[in-house]
Amino acid sequence: MASVALLLLRSFAISMGKWKGTILKCGEVVYGNYRYLNDTRYKGDWTPWIQFFLQCVHLQAKQNVRLIQKVNDLYEEDLEKASALVNSQNIRTVVNVMFQHPIFTAKQMAELTGLPEATVRRYLNRFEEQKLIFSDGRMRSKTYYYYNLLDQLR
Repeated sequence: MASVALLLLRSFAISMGKWKGTILKCGEVVYGNYRYLNDTRYKGDWTPWIQFFLQCVHLQAKQNVRLIQKVNDLYEEDLEKASALVNSQNIRTVVNVMFQHPIFTAKQMAELTGLPEATVRRYLNRFEEQKLIFSDGRMRSKTYYYYNLLDQLR
């Protein structure tokens, strides 16, 4: 579930022009194989460039699969931790929203989960005490950061 949400989030961010990351990371490899690109211009020889490009796509796909596996593992681990901290049927909903919106306020979390804001604050305080999430430390309009997920996406 979380991996699907992550992929949808990335796709949405890309479509909205908000994604600043890269999808295909072959920059360091491109420099060494720049001649393949030149061969397409000057010799009309596309085969080596296409083979190189497909290798890059394959490597990036493997990296993305590893990332998805890490995010899935993180989801299961942190859902288990959250469930141990708060005995509620709603905890899965809260964790799902944390995966969809890793930077949030209590008010946003309440709106997205449909839970009362006081309940959400209680949950978030428990999570923060156990360092599952972190905040900016403000007393009002506190912003929370789910660094476990943000670190995976960097």
